[in-house]
Parts: sequence; C-alpha cells; structure tokens
Amino acid sequence: MPSFKPIQYGKYLLLDRIDCGGMAELFRGKIIGSQGFEKLVAIKKILPHLANQDEFVKAFIDEARLAAFLQHPNIVQIYDFGQMEDSYFISMEYLSGVTLKTVMQKAEEMGKPLKLPLSLFYILPLVCEGLNYAHQLKDLSGKALNIIHRDIGPQNIFITFDGEVKLIDFGIAKASSHDTTTYVGSLKGKLAYMSPEQASGKEIDLRSDLFSVGILLYELATGKRLYSGETQKLLALAGQAEFAPAEEVKQGLPVMLYDIIRKALAKDPADRYQTAAALRLDLEKCADELSVRLSTRHLAGYMHDLFKDENSREEQALRHAAQMEGSGVVSVDEPTLPGGGEDKTLFDLPAPPPKRGRLLALLLCVFIALGVSTIFVVDSPTTRQLRAQASSIEWPPAWFVSAFDTVISSSSQVEESIHNQITEIAETVQEGGEPLPLPAAIDRHGEALEYLASIRAAEDAAALDDYEMLDLQVSYLIMEFPEEARQQLLALAVQFPDKAILYYHLGRLHWSVHESPQAMENYLKAIELDATMHRALNNLALLFAQSGEVEKALPLMHRVVEMEPEYIDEVLFNMAILYRQKGEQAKSLQLLQQAVGYNPGNERAVKLLAKIRENR
Repeated sequence: MPSFKPIQYGKYLLLDRIDCGGMAELFRGKIIGSQGFEKLVAIKKILPHLANQDEFVKAFIDEARLAAFLQHPNIVQIYDFGQMEDSYFISMEYLSGVTLKTVMQKAEEMGKPLKLPLSLFYILPLVCEGLNYAHQLKDLSGKALNIIHRDIGPQNIFITFDGEVKLIDFGIAKASSHDTTTYVGSLKGKLAYMSPEQASGKEIDLRSDLFSVGILLYELATGKRLYSGETQKLLALAGQAEFAPAEEVKQGLPVMLYDIIRKALAKDPADRYQTAAALRLDLEKCADELSVRLSTRHLAGYMHDLFKDENSREEQALRHAAQMEGSGVVSVDEPTLPGGGEDKTLFDLPAPPPKRGRLLALLLCVFIALGVSTIFVVDSPTTRQLRAQASSIEWPPAWFVSAFDTVISSSSQVEESIHNQITEIAETVQEGGEPLPLPAAIDRHGEALEYLASIRAAEDAAALDDYEMLDLQVSYLIMEFPEEARQQLLALAVQFPDKAILYYHLGRLHWSVHESPQAMENYLKAIELDATMHRALNNLALLFAQSGEVEKALPLMHRVVEMEPEYIDEVLFNMAILYRQKGEQAKSLQLLQQAVGYNPGNERAVKLLAKIRENR
C-alpha cells in the first residue's frame, strides 16, 4: 500500500488520494467522532489553481446545491459542502464499485455477460426509481424543482460490489430553481445517449431522460449500439432518432419487451413514457410475465464474480484506511459555506490509466476504463513476421482434432441436453431458487442450434457471409453454452475450412474460457485467410498486450487503424495508453490528439490529454 500521510481537513481526516484530474481531486476520508465513531466518506475538492475561476466554482456550487435535495437510495448521497481556505469541497457517500459502462466492458473482456434479466429487470427499474424521484422532487416550499439529469448513460450508473444501483453525476442536471437554461443550439451530455430534442439543441423536459433510458434498454437487450459512427454522423442520427428497430437487430425477445423499447424511444416526446415510474412499471410487468424474480444478492454475486481482484484490493485499501489516524497532522480551519452560482457543465474525474483488465476500486465520480479496442500505422517487419508465423502454423493443430471428436452430431443428444437443463432448473425451483424463464431460454438456445445446423445441412459457405446473424447466434452460444459453441464451430470449420469468420469466433470462444494459446492460433488462422479482418487483428493485439508483448501488439493495432474502423478513436486511445506505459510520452500525446480529432466526444481521450498537458 503506498505511503500517504493523513491530512486533517476540518472535521474530516483525508486518508489517501484516490485520483487527481485536471479540475478536481478525490480523496478517501473519514469523520472521527467521540466514543469511537467513524464514518467513511469521499471528498471531492476543486484544485487550488482553479478556486479563483468563477465558472468552475459556480458549477461546483450548483452541483452541491442541487444534490442537497436528492435523498434517495438509488442516487448517490451528498453529505456536506463548503469552503476550506482557498478550496471548495463536496463530501459524499463512499461507494465501492464501478460504473455500468465498466461492468459491460469487463463482462465482454471476461466472457461473463451481464444477463438480460439482471440488466433489464433489476438494474434499469432501479435507475427508473431514482430518476422518478428526481423528476418529481419539490423544494421545501412545495414548488416542483423539475430536475432533468441530461446525462443518463452507462457512465453515470454506478454498481457497487454489494449490488446497489446508484445514479451519479448530476453535475450538468437542469432544475427550474437554478439558472440552468439550455439555450437552443447548446449541447450538454453524451451524444450517443441523447434524445432527439437534446441532440438538436431544443428545449427538453424529463421525457428526454426517459429516451436516454430507452437507449440503454435497447443496447442491453440487443447487444448493439443504437447509434454508431463519427461525431457528425452521430449528431445527425440522434437528432432524427434514426436507428434499426430492436426486433430487426435481435430476434427472439419477448413481444412486450419490444413494445417497451419502441415506446421509450419514440421520437415525439408525447408518444413516449411520460414518467419514469410508468416505464419501471412496464418493465416489472414484463418480468412478472417471464417469472423473473431478482434481488440485490443476485447482482452482488455477479459483481463479486466479475471483479474478484478489484474487490480484494478495495478491501485491503479499506483495512489500511481503518488503521490510519489523524494524530500529529496539520489541522485546517472548519469549512464555511460559499454563495450561489449558475449552472455550468461539471467536470468528471479521470483516473490514471491502469493495466488492461485491472480497474481500481472506484469511488463516486471516478470513471476509468481502458476499453476493448484496436490500433494504427503501416506494414512493418513485425507484421510480416506475424504473417509468416500464421502461415507456418500446422493446421488443424492437435488439440483441434481431439476436440472435434467430441462434437454432438445426433439430434437425440441435443434433445437430451435440453431435457437435462429443464430437470436442473426444476430442481432449482424445488430448492427455493429463482431460475430464468424457461420458454425464452430454451427457444433462444434452440434457435441458435437450428440456425447453425441449417448452414451445415445446406453445405453453402455463402450463408456464413451474413456476419450479423452469425455473430448473433454464435455470441449467444459462447455466452450461455460455451461447450456447445465449441462443438458447432469446430464442425463448421471442418466443413468450411477456408472461412476466416469461423476461426475468429473460435478465437473468441477460447479467449472467453481463458485458453489464450488456442485463441491466438485461431486469430492467426483467421488473419491468414482474410488479412482485412480487423476484429481478429484487434483481439490478437489485445492478447499480446495482455501477455505483456506490447511490441507485437502495437503493429497489429497500427494495421487496424489503417482500415479506419468506426471505433478508430478508441483504438488510438488504447495505443496512447500502451505508448505511455512504454514511457514514450510524446508519441502518447500525439495519438491522444488524433483520437480527439476523430471524435471530440471521446471523453477518456479528452480527459487524459488534458491531464498530460497539465503535467508537462
């Protein structure tokens, strides 16, 4: 544990600094009272050199003033606000966990997906509860505050390791009691999660937040982004609410769920849900029809499984914090409350980039994710060496042949497998468990097997060119039935040995079950067959980076950027992280500038760029 001398900050003891961004710093702290009383808190402070800049101070004050009204279990709680010497601070509840965005990224990385019942019928209803409370809140005189969050998205939904769900960052929220008018043409919030009226710079109301929840609902249900593309394209799509209907993107979901998504994403606010409570009620009705019953312990179990290492480090940090005392430290005067101010967009706190797959236990407002992407430049000796390595691999390798021997080719065996699943679920019910709904699970499983069986029966390699449908069915099997996915993909690879997409999916499968050598072999085979398959190049690069072979990862990433995928800004950001780890700060800075040039809305790149410039 790094050494940190505790600082007495009025009535707070600052135990250690969690993060320092370009605008503020965040501390883990505690209040120590009489008779052994202690309370852990998070302290957010404006950096001293910004304390005399009105726009930052007013934004900070407005966030605290608005948050003081918000007292709800699904909204992060603000305890205190004040001024200490030349700095302003906010004291808030300490949260051990990560954002929903981080959960989604880690789930994809680890091959442990956030299952639909948990995301759609537990997390989102709690988000709606917190939103409905904020939307309907009144001040002490009984006047409606008309609070609008304006930045609902996975980056502002916090999931604790104990399964709590919290809305965070009301820093750009609008309330009628404050001077927070959004003028026509001005934009505040994340473009990918904006309502059409918000993206167009028009006047908004609470129904704009509900559209943002609808985007989350769509993306969690389909596994696809509602909008994709560079910034100007995103702006045009969001302004017109142009997207593929959920039922066209992912088949087999409950009809009622499609109806809920359609209503939440209505372009005209009058056709949408009029309150978050109404949206929550429909989600709960849908859950009831599917016999889905979930609780905090289900989410906590998933979080502990997904973030074992992070949770362990957090517990260690808390034990260390508990041992720290404030004796002998410099005391600062008690805080005083500052005056009012008008609304400005509040900054977020970027955390220092970690090693891939290693997130620090996050506090409130600390958002960090390396992301899962790819990267950029021209052909190189390393690239040619990898091509030679791919072409020299014996195919199929020994493990492939032995694995193919286990393929289930008999329909009776498939039926027996499904029967065993039903029996297992029935036994779970008898033991008091809460299983997923049977019909949806079995139909989805059968649909995937039937689709892949139809390709094999048709003996038509062209059927594998429908990448979206293949991705949909194979991804489901990889997530839910990895062994069956292995068997089906191996059978197809033997039947169609020249289809690169099959080896790409075999690579995904092996990576998801932590079989990195086999994953690399399959990605190399996919690249040998199709040198333009940037997804295989990307994943292979990430595997090299994960194993510490950065010099092999970077040339592959350069090739991906040459292909200009839609996520090129994320690729450049990841390259910047790797070069920064190598100590090549100038190169890292150049790549960050390119990332921001491609997508000015890439907040991670913007924040890291600002931090590097500040420290130069």
